[in-house]
Amino acid sequence: MSIEKNGGSAFPEPIAIGPAGDVYYSEHHGMTLRDYFAGQALANPLICDGRAKDYELDNWFGKDTTGIKTSQIVAAQADEYAIAMLAQREKG
Repeated sequence: MSIEKNGGSAFPEPIAIGPAGDVYYSEHHGMTLRDYFAGQALANPLICDGRAKDYELDNWFGKDTTGIKTSQIVAAQADEYAIAMLAQREKG
């Protein structure tokens, strides 16, 4: 997944220090910012309550939602929240 889609590393590690004291960070280390935002959303029952409208289920899982578990809905809600947070960061 590209940096644009996942926000890059949530906690980047310095990998080098340049001659002028510039610090360079690894973009491919550890948890992504998208994962971090999703994890934060999971901790909020107002965001991830496991309930969804039919149009949300269709959007997340397609037309056949037979057998969808509450945990899958919660995960989809957390991911949608993380994507929204990344989109907002893009706006500035």
